[in-house]
Amino acid sequence: MSAKQDESAGSLTCHDLRKELLLFLIILPFFFFIGCSQKDDQVFSSLTNELFISETTSNTLNLHYTLSDPKSYGIEDYDITLGDISLQALESKPVDLENYLKRLHKLNTDKLSSENQLTYDILESYLSDKLSLSENLLYDELLSPSSGLQSQLPILFAEYKFDSEKDVEEYLCLLSQIDGYFNQAIAFEAEKSEAGYFMNDYIVDQVIDQCRQIGVYSDSHFLVATFNDKLDAVEELTLAQKTKYRVENVEILYEHVFPAYDSLTEGLEKLKGTCKNTCGLFYLPEGKAYYEDLVAYTTGSDKSIKELKKLLTEQFYEDYLSLTELIRNNSTLTGSTSQAGANNNPEQMIEDLKEKMKKDFPEAPDVNYEVKYVHDSLEEYLSPAFYLTPTIDNMKDNTIYINNVDGYDSLQLYTTLAHEGYPGHLYQTTYTNQYSNNPVRNLVNYGGFTEGWALYVEMYAYGLYDGLEPALCEITRLDQSLQLCLYCLVDIGVHYEGWTYDDTLTFLSKYISLSSSGVEQLYNLILERPANYLKYYVGYLEICQLRDKAMEQLKDDFNLKDFHQFLLEIGPAPFSVFDERLDIWISDIQSRNAQ
Repeated sequence: MSAKQDESAGSLTCHDLRKELLLFLIILPFFFFIGCSQKDDQVFSSLTNELFISETTSNTLNLHYTLSDPKSYGIEDYDITLGDISLQALESKPVDLENYLKRLHKLNTDKLSSENQLTYDILESYLSDKLSLSENLLYDELLSPSSGLQSQLPILFAEYKFDSEKDVEEYLCLLSQIDGYFNQAIAFEAEKSEAGYFMNDYIVDQVIDQCRQIGVYSDSHFLVATFNDKLDAVEELTLAQKTKYRVENVEILYEHVFPAYDSLTEGLEKLKGTCKNTCGLFYLPEGKAYYEDLVAYTTGSDKSIKELKKLLTEQFYEDYLSLTELIRNNSTLTGSTSQAGANNNPEQMIEDLKEKMKKDFPEAPDVNYEVKYVHDSLEEYLSPAFYLTPTIDNMKDNTIYINNVDGYDSLQLYTTLAHEGYPGHLYQTTYTNQYSNNPVRNLVNYGGFTEGWALYVEMYAYGLYDGLEPALCEITRLDQSLQLCLYCLVDIGVHYEGWTYDDTLTFLSKYISLSSSGVEQLYNLILERPANYLKYYVGYLEICQLRDKAMEQLKDDFNLKDFHQFLLEIGPAPFSVFDERLDIWISDIQSRNAQ
């Protein structure tokens, strides 16, 4: 088995940009008063509505990407702001979380409706996990190369939809705040540096290079081109108004945005060399405990690190034996996935996936989608592909981005589109939205289920592809699974067991062929984003375990489409919530079939 690190990232690094970016912007100013005479359902709905409005208005990017029509949710007056990421603001979070959890715990959950009980369980778990992580705020990283503010903000601005002149004006106001926003980010990094937690030089050099590429002074910058294209489509504006806004956009770029990237670069260059720990979280005070909390939050799994390592090790050897046997039984098999098919048309592939998935998945909602390509100035630093979620009150228009920097062969593109589109993120998001009536659920980010589902259906899609021999597709799937499993074991080794770069090199050299630069790239990616690989692969394994449990207990009564519908109707949640409700789901089917 061989792999190249840059390819291994693949759809692994896809993410919901809005949620990833806004995750650390959540500051909770709770002003909730529970009336003793009110019913618990009413009180709970009031609490969650207050939380939803507070969070969506805490920064206007969040609001814009969450709601198309804020007025219909009672949101009319709000400040135009990117939010507050100062250390002082972030440090207020634990008190707010504790206060809200206390108010939440006053409710009698037995008196809640089944839907509210589900939302309660998910929200309580989410806020508890956030509270645990908030004790070590400086262990977080705002400016990582793969998911930092400096790379995600431009995409969010590029995709910022203009439906009216109000949208244009809010966009320009937000754009003019980037310099102040980045000043807060560099102040946060200075605090990390003083505490001894600043990133190593390898990682900071990547961020600096990225800032220089994105922040280049140019009238042809992609934030000029995308702005002008969107502006042209706003019918209510006159030609004179559009001309005025075009000029204003360029002025803001030159006066605020480009200088902001210069300042960020300068600030990082001053902090470069102050890293005191070039290894994992293991070497930080309370680093192991923080990693345990981070893994629990990131994966949504309640398994201990020891249990996860056992699960991963068993899965590795199961896949390894399957791969060995498959190769032995197909010794005459020739070719590679790079020779797969001649069709590299994304839209045709998505339509093929939509048709073939009907056998095992509930009917997809009727929505539109568009496939776009990442701007060349961002290709080197953004994910190979990602799905940008639409607003919760208008799921009709969806966007999938493809990063073509390294190119795709047909099988890679097909399975990537399954991950991002159908039956992956796009399908998952639009389907679950039909059953998620409480908008607060959209503030809860359980990446373990979201990305676990996308990897689960990506693995499923290898069996749908007809451009290669099925055996070769399965060999490729097993190879992908083995790589991800190894990377998860490295993540645990680095952050929980204290592996150095040399330890990582020794471990990986037993199983895969990676150059020293490839190992260095992987090692630093794992340092940069602890538990990231686990989010995908552990989430995938948890879903497989739920499926296997249902299959084992239901036997001939098991239906894969019904199981998928069960998962999707619950939506993003910790896996303990799925497991508890799976027992009820299984029992209901058994009782119904026994009659």
